Amino acid sequence: MSRNAVEQRKPSWFLQAVAEARHRLLLMDYEGIVAPSLSHECAPPYPKILGRLECIMKECSTHLIAISGRPAREVGRTLGIRTVQEIWGGDGLERLHSDGRYEREQLDIPTDAFEALAESGLILRRAGLGKFVQVNLASVSVHWRGMSDLDDILEVRAMACRVLRPLAVKHPSLCLNEFEGGVELRLRGATKADSFRRLLSAMPAETPIAYIGDDRVDKDSFSVLNDWGLSFLVRRWPSGNATQVHPTPGDEVIRFLDDWIRTSRGDL
Repeated sequence: MSRNAVEQRKPSWFLQAVAEARHRLLLMDYEGIVAPSLSHECAPPYPKILGRLECIMKECSTHLIAISGRPAREVGRTLGIRTVQEIWGGDGLERLHSDGRYEREQLDIPTDAFEALAESGLILRRAGLGKFVQVNLASVSVHWRGMSDLDDILEVRAMACRVLRPLAVKHPSLCLNEFEGGVELRLRGATKADSFRRLLSAMPAETPIAYIGDDRVDKDSFSVLNDWGLSFLVRRWPSGNATQVHPTPGDEVIRFLDDWIRTSRGDL
């Protein structure tokens, strides 16, 4: 399917394609979409979302994947692994299946890059940023989501960048990314966009795909999916990236999931 054909679609046209398909794929970020986004703990899913996920998995011939930067088993303990077919941890580096199978992507990453990633977490804590630091399989991030004082945010951001930027410059296998509410040092080849490319390479071309995510860095993920199906980005304001539709958080996601359920079950 060409990019122009996808960009001309409206959600109703996409849902019609969903209704006519035998198999469907729905990708959803865990933090910020399925559950609240917290810095230091994996929050339980929103009650309204949870019931709909269970319905989609059981009744809608949909392969449902929850995606998180956290370890897959940590999310599985909170979400319940049988609520979705797969949980991606480390933004896709590891996959936990509903039958308990565990897989981990093998990337050709130099050892010194992994060591630098681990070192960055220690340096950030020594700099007094410990309460803002989150260490994941493929990244070390500093979050200021929830802070209200602009001066405090700018100070945390500046301190984090002073630590992380030199490591990204020194190690070509690492990159520095900013997202809404934080900054991260990440292994190259270990982003959601990279995981999506690997997923799509084995996906039948006629499969309708939707992705609901909420981070600014997801623009690359949406660009990967734009040539395939309609993608959805949940944000508090529109952005100029490759996403076709920008539902607002909360009710719009619920409505989309309800539409997905109705069309998949043939309740049109």
